[in-house]
Amino acid sequence: MSSHKTQVLGLDLGTNSIGWALIEETDGEPTGLVDLGVRVFQMAIEDKTPTPKNAKRRQARGARRLTKRRKMRRIQLTNLLQKHGLLPTDVEASGALFHDHNHHPYELRARALDEKLHPHEIGRALFHLNQRRGYQSNRRSSRLDQVEDPEVKALVLRGEQEAVEKAREKEARAKAKSLEKGVEYKPKEDDDSAVLAEIEELRERLGKPGARTLGELLCHELRNGARARARHTDRQMYKEEFEAIWSAQQNHYPNLLTDGLRAEAFETIFFQRPLRTQGGNKGKCEFETGRARCAKAHPDAQLIRILQDVAHLTYQLPGSHEFVPLTNEQRQKLTQTLHEQQSITWSKVATLLQLPRGTAFNLESSVGEKLVGNLTHYELQKRSNCKWSTYSGKNRDDLITDILTINKKDALVRRLRTRWGFTPQEAYDLATYEPLGGTASLSLKAIRKIMPHMEAGKNYPDACQEAKYLRADQRESKKVERLPASPDLRNPVVNRALAEVRHLVNAIVAAYGVPERVTVEMARDLSLSKKDKEKLDKQNKANRQSNDEAREKLMEQKIEQPSRDDLIKFRLWKECEGVCPYTGNAIPIEKLFTLDIDVEHILPYSRSLDDSFNNKTLCYANENRNVKLNRTPWEAYGGTDKWEPMLERVQKFKGSRHKKKLFALQEIPDGFSHRQLNDTRYISRQVIGYLHVLGCDVQVTKGEATAALRHRWGLETVLGGEGKNRDDHRHHAVDALVVALTSRSLFQKITRLSQDKVGGLWRGDWELPDPWKDFRNNVMGRTANVVVSHQINRRISGALHQETAYGWSETAKKFVVRKPISGLKPAEIERIRDARIQGLVQQRYDEKGEAGLREPFFITNKHGQEKPVRSVRTYSYYVDPTKHAGVVDELGRTYKYYLLGSNHHAVVFRDKDTGKSDAQVVSTLDVARRASKGLPVRQGADSKDFVFFLHAGDTVLIDGDHRPHVVKMLSQAKPLIMKLQPCNMADEESSMVIKGVSGAKGLDRVVAKVRVDRLGRVWPDR
Repeated sequence: MSSHKTQVLGLDLGTNSIGWALIEETDGEPTGLVDLGVRVFQMAIEDKTPTPKNAKRRQARGARRLTKRRKMRRIQLTNLLQKHGLLPTDVEASGALFHDHNHHPYELRARALDEKLHPHEIGRALFHLNQRRGYQSNRRSSRLDQVEDPEVKALVLRGEQEAVEKAREKEARAKAKSLEKGVEYKPKEDDDSAVLAEIEELRERLGKPGARTLGELLCHELRNGARARARHTDRQMYKEEFEAIWSAQQNHYPNLLTDGLRAEAFETIFFQRPLRTQGGNKGKCEFETGRARCAKAHPDAQLIRILQDVAHLTYQLPGSHEFVPLTNEQRQKLTQTLHEQQSITWSKVATLLQLPRGTAFNLESSVGEKLVGNLTHYELQKRSNCKWSTYSGKNRDDLITDILTINKKDALVRRLRTRWGFTPQEAYDLATYEPLGGTASLSLKAIRKIMPHMEAGKNYPDACQEAKYLRADQRESKKVERLPASPDLRNPVVNRALAEVRHLVNAIVAAYGVPERVTVEMARDLSLSKKDKEKLDKQNKANRQSNDEAREKLMEQKIEQPSRDDLIKFRLWKECEGVCPYTGNAIPIEKLFTLDIDVEHILPYSRSLDDSFNNKTLCYANENRNVKLNRTPWEAYGGTDKWEPMLERVQKFKGSRHKKKLFALQEIPDGFSHRQLNDTRYISRQVIGYLHVLGCDVQVTKGEATAALRHRWGLETVLGGEGKNRDDHRHHAVDALVVALTSRSLFQKITRLSQDKVGGLWRGDWELPDPWKDFRNNVMGRTANVVVSHQINRRISGALHQETAYGWSETAKKFVVRKPISGLKPAEIERIRDARIQGLVQQRYDEKGEAGLREPFFITNKHGQEKPVRSVRTYSYYVDPTKHAGVVDELGRTYKYYLLGSNHHAVVFRDKDTGKSDAQVVSTLDVARRASKGLPVRQGADSKDFVFFLHAGDTVLIDGDHRPHVVKMLSQAKPLIMKLQPCNMADEESSMVIKGVSGAKGLDRVVAKVRVDRLGRVWPDR
């Protein structure tokens, strides 16, 4: 009887690497290793932060766009005013108008209310209103300022007044706390309540003699020496002042200041661009091709979520060990209650279903302390005085569509009043409703086809089948031998990983054919034992109790609706027993929510990427910002007299043992961040569905199973060391081999073992034979020959130049740069360009040290006035103009410089007579300029001494070292600096630096460039 041979592919997926292994099976039993390897690629996020690589570029683009729009508005208003004679067209006259002290804009705005101004002075006052337009809130109710209905308008004003009153109360409490401490009150910059309270305080001063408008009020304060710009103002104040100025001056120029020009000028100054709709970014329905997903706030999307929760709900009676499903009657009763209510606690669920006290529910640990109801239905019923439930069919659909999609609130109010007949109060309440954000996973059509089957008692998978819907893995699809382009999932990390999976799997298929089965590792734990489940439930319950206690205490502190950050801060305060771990000073609860106290990461977040509760503590802000900084406790206090007392304090805290250990760590461990773990899970889920188009069987295993099997087979030491060697990229290939060997039967066996409360997977009395003869030695020999493949970066991407602008001093032949005084280092003081300021700063530093540089700094100008000095121009350390990119003005003069950013490639030359090497590093800016002109990106290949081009990610051979090395970094420094690392190694200690041309570590050591394809095969390259 002939045997049946198949191939199985195992994939170990990560956010910046893919391990793969292909094994051969005969009649379902593994018989040998075909091939294995690792592909390493760049993550689509910054190295030290979890932000996407394009985030900074997007923010800079947004700032440029905002600046451009302000400039466009300024130009548009200038043209309008010049066209009608309200501004001079002559350049000199315009300069005199805008810079003459007699035409100060605040003076003109005040005089415009009573005096006849020259037309050019009127234009200057209006131009100044355009420059300072005031604050405008993004609250939904704030978008109702153009409502025409007088009754609704009154409700809008009353709602805004109530919001301001609440803000004032909050501001008053904060000021009172500051007064008790004897410190100056400083509102948070991002606190809307402080902004609103300050605006309302300013508004109360308006309308009085000498303060009829904002401009007149500020003019009087300027005359008394106050600053006009150090305050928050409201957009409505400027609109009212515009109307007041125009009405007053129109009496003097009725033919010039017409109503038509008034409307045009008002629109130009106060036009607010509406927020861009995100409808095009909605995902598509899984079942209905081409249909967009339904909004999560839609009542039907809320209802199907309720039906899913109820379908999965089971209960456990006191004293019983079994969970019992609900009866049809219980399901219907609970579903109807959740449809009408905002939420329901578990105790009330038990009462509703007539179950005894102490009944436990299976969803308590996953959904929290209560079941969430139909939030949209509840809110619309309340806001419409129960009129919402009277609508049905198409009318109901049209009404909810209007409420969820009409963004212009004045238009929505008109629609609700005229089309739907709501009262002014009801229209206002509905227009200010804040719906849930996001979308459901299905379209509205699919939801409504599935919902009847769920209402009949079916669970979600069965209901989908009844509705004739099949999951992606259940559908018959046309088999392909190459994976198509991966879907855009709007997650840069996952998109990058999926693209690499596509290229790698296609390369494997091209070399070895389509495998019979693909096994993918999921980054999840195996099923928990009963004891572990009870432990997890106990921990979740304790967390909920801690949050409840925190809410009660915070309400005593007049914080009625504490945020998640407030709860965390209180829990940290209780954990550290009200003592700062670093200083030992007490933290009174009255001081807890002030700017004096920081929530601080024990291990710096930028270096550990750990934002968990276990990595947070409280400390005084001054200590955090001036002493601890971006350092670990050991780096900040180790070796000082503060170290031991700090450790003694920490050991007395109520925190976990893990948290106490973090304080004592002398270096940050190479852990796996929560962000990476979540992205890896997401990648795994998407890859499973993606691979089905190959027509092969796709199975999953879990990380805990892989770890146990790797340990049982003795594969943790095949790369050297006593345990898993994470400093060697090839450990991903070893894991992938274990994944490929994890069949369904083996996975089920170890899953059962994982639920055993005595020893679990790590017990020693269960047998696991080697997959084939001499298995470990075979794996060790094959792994030793693996060459890790690295992604080569040939794209024209990255920073073209750095952000800091430099000037050039012809006299000193040096670059100059502006720096804040508070950020100066002692060595930079002597580099201050202005000798007078340099002397004053040096004197301040000699008297008070670095702390003195953070204090306000003033100098007396030639008019005898004291002016603050916040920054100074210093000579730069950089003196080489070739490292800077110049910016040229309209006359062709270079007026500022930027340091060059990233480097694109290096051109390596070697003299054929002497054998000496040389290299020229080309910046990304130079390459981008050539590409924009249609010229070849790389130059020098036609030179007789040309050897090869080098990019980051290229692989080279080193004289005296048999291991291929990957290029990690190229520098334009003279002599050349190039960082190389063995392809298989991941630790920084294994890297070497090529510096200069000749010598033991010079460029002459690079003997050849090779190409490593995705499967790790080495080819000669040029």
